[in-house]
Amino acid sequence: MQTISFHNPICQGADPWMFPFEGKFCLCCTASRSIVLWRAADPTKIHDEESIVAFEPEEGHEWSHDLWSPEIHYYTDEEIGAGNGGWYCYIACDDGANTKHRMYVIKCLDGNNLLGRWGNPLTGEVNVPQKIEFPDSDFNVNELCGGCSVININNQKYIMFISEVGRETSGTDNVNFYQTINIAKFDKPWRISGQP
Repeated sequence: MQTISFHNPICQGADPWMFPFEGKFCLCCTASRSIVLWRAADPTKIHDEESIVAFEPEEGHEWSHDLWSPEIHYYTDEEIGAGNGGWYCYIACDDGANTKHRMYVIKCLDGNNLLGRWGNPLTGEVNVPQKIEFPDSDFNVNELCGGCSVININNQKYIMFISEVGRETSGTDNVNFYQTINIAKFDKPWRISGQP
């Protein structure tokens, strides 16, 4: 039996998310305890060109550890309200305990300069995420949430995410543990509307 090695020429981080913008490719990945964003005209040379650390949380917060699945999306003011338009990055983070994974969002605070500052969309604090609110349910409060993705159906924005039931009491080897894939409408990148 022959062994074949493969080196990915585009990404050497976890959870890659790539999208085109202004004639270049943008790539974000989790890199240990941070979210790194690269930009290049040639995706195979993405690690040789421009990059920033978009988010590297300080210790001691509920969002300080175990960053998962960053995804960057753009919304216009018409889609999410006057003054709110811009680039948003969804992230799942925890305080060091896997069962405490929750969904957060940061916004590019410098307009379309994706290699600029990222932070809280409500307060403008750099390097501080906003926890996603579920006013009509207890999601993102008492159970794991993460792995966000966004879709647009008939001009309505929906967020999809995973959740878990039973891990903290039964572990993954118990028949009472299971995961769910959820979908919910949202009116702001940080606020879900209705029941998922």
